[in-house]
Amino acid sequence: MLNVYDSVFTAEENLDLNKRILYVKRFSYGEVDNIDTPPTGMVLELSQTGELFNIFYSKIIEHYDAIKETTFQRCYVNLFLPNENPYFHNDGPVITCLFYINPEYNINEGGETQFLIDDNIVGIKAKPGRLVIFDGKIPHRATSFRSNPRITVALKFYK
Repeated sequence: MLNVYDSVFTAEENLDLNKRILYVKRFSYGEVDNIDTPPTGMVLELSQTGELFNIFYSKIIEHYDAIKETTFQRCYVNLFLPNENPYFHNDGPVITCLFYINPEYNINEGGETQFLIDDNIVGIKAKPGRLVIFDGKIPHRATSFRSNPRITVALKFYK
């Protein structure tokens, strides 16, 4: 399963979320995707009881009602600085919901999420306001932008 939904947030809503996350919150260094790879990027845990969680969860329900039949696992923000090189990994037996919160997109900047499907790499562009919902067992990785931080919000749910 790999579903893509565009314009989940308006440009104004997306910019507001970007500012609220980037300029108000404190990130920690590194997310370890595999036991044999070093940490990459920065991460910010979001509370299941917080306002930001509710905003993102409500958008998931609007587009993927089946999420109600799952159990919440985790909500967090990934931030990759320009030219970081994250690793392929899988999230395990979860449904992963990924929001792109960067304020703009230029294809020459990169920033897509790459999925390994049937021995092919499939890239999903990091368009602002986009939501991608996928089976966490699919190997995937972020790619960074060339010039700007890349911000995504991830929510994971046990199947």
